[in-house]
Amino acid sequence: EIEDIIASIDAASGTFTTRLGVEILPTNASRLEIDSDNVDADNLTPADFIENLFAGAFVEARGVPTENGVSWTRIEVEDADDEQACRIQGPVDGSTISDPAFTILNVTVDTSDLAEDEFETEASDGRIAFFDALTQGSIVEAESDDSAEGCSQDLLTTGIDGSVEIIEDDDDD
Repeated sequence: EIEDIIASIDAASGTFTTRLGVEILPTNASRLEIDSDNVDADNLTPADFIENLFAGAFVEARGVPTENGVSWTRIEVEDADDEQACRIQGPVDGSTISDPAFTILNVTVDTSDLAEDEFETEASDGRIAFFDALTQGSIVEAESDDSAEGCSQDLLTTGIDGSVEIIEDDDDD
């Protein structure tokens, strides 16, 4: 999952890229929706979706990891309004784990300034517990603070008030 601002659109390749540098490819398998001041449409084709996108819009995209990246299953776009924070959730690349940082979808998450109580795991909270529990493939949700300064090409900086959480599998039924 990603929540971010659209930075650029490549109509020729049918993709768009967010501030974090995540490239998103809408497909016929994607549920595509735009809800903005200019366009209000649901169930668009990928071509119509790309044609109606605009840089600066806020996007929420969900997908499933594949061998080649992500298969995006739902993509919703709306006017950014005051939304400046960015959020990414996905599997961690284990080779990149080194306190204070790790990588999700080629985006480095920097927790250098994050407040101790903003690190969450199922067992306990805090920086040490978080990095001790973090392994290859751990599903993590990382969010910047409310300023746009925490969201840039290939980097999400949590600042003091962002958050990181290891999402546990709830298939214990």
